Amino acid sequence: MVLWMKRRLRVQEIRELTDLTYVLRFDRADIHFSPGQYVTVGIKGAPEAREYSIYSSPQDPYLEILVKEVKNGRVSHDLHLLKTGAELTVEGPSGTFLDEADAGLSSTRPRLFVATGTGISPFRSFARTFADRPFQLVHGVRYENERYDHSEFPSGSVTSCVTRPGSQNGAVFAGRVTDYLRSHPVTPDSQCYLCGSTAMIYETIPILRSHGVADSRMFAEIYF
Repeated sequence: MVLWMKRRLRVQEIRELTDLTYVLRFDRADIHFSPGQYVTVGIKGAPEAREYSIYSSPQDPYLEILVKEVKNGRVSHDLHLLKTGAELTVEGPSGTFLDEADAGLSSTRPRLFVATGTGISPFRSFARTFADRPFQLVHGVRYENERYDHSEFPSGSVTSCVTRPGSQNGAVFAGRVTDYLRSHPVTPDSQCYLCGSTAMIYETIPILRSHGVADSRMFAEIYF
């Protein structure tokens, strides 16, 4: 595996998910990665780049990242404007976030994935890669249309926590992920992976501790 070599790769497609959130697909070239790793992406010739968890699977012939435009965020905005064939600079991959989840030693333990917003990225990569490894994903968003590609996950594996639900049909949990976890305890032997905002992670860890989950079984990736 070659780490941190800067490559020039071309945009294949931009798939719109909401007004501000999109999936950027680009050439994979010789990049080999594991679910949970990230790449650093920028526009050719631009001075700035940002780190994004890989959204696609190692089995896919392309790379994808899930991006939400950030207010005054130059990179997320400029990437959104790209056309097919535009050149990106891509470095990586790096990171070890889901290495433990991939490992055989944890294959029989319950896996709990907790995400907010685009923090779902590494878990979508995992789900597309390890179809035989069960998990439960709790995903927190503001609106129902931000349940990014939930239909791709195995049936019954995702709980959508929506703070501003548009309907009360029982398809979503009305509230934050922390509200859900307080009222739905996990087993103490669970391997727990948290990806999202700093506030969510700092609030979730004590909740998991109260359910008997040891710190050694919690792994976090903060999205700023």
